[in-house]
Amino acid sequence: MCFLGRLRIPVIASYFSTWGVVYSFQTKSNAQGQSTITAWHAIRANKEDWVAKLEWAPGGVLGHTVIGL
Repeated sequence: MCFLGRLRIPVIASYFSTWGVVYSFQTKSNAQGQSTITAWHAIRANKEDWVAKLEWAPGGVLGHTVIGL
C-alpha cells in the first residue's frame, strides 16, 4: 500500500468487465515521499493505452496532473 495523506492507495489496481481488464493503475513512490499514479486503459487484448498521470506531494496534496496525450 502507498499512503497519500489519509488515503491508502494500492500499488497496482485493476477494474474488470465481462470483456476483461478495462483500467489499471500503477503507483510508484520515490525516496522524498512523492507518489505518481499512472492510469492505463485496455483498448484490446494485450494492448493498453496511457490515460493519465497524477503526481502527489508527500503530504497527500495533488501536485500535477496530466490527462490524455
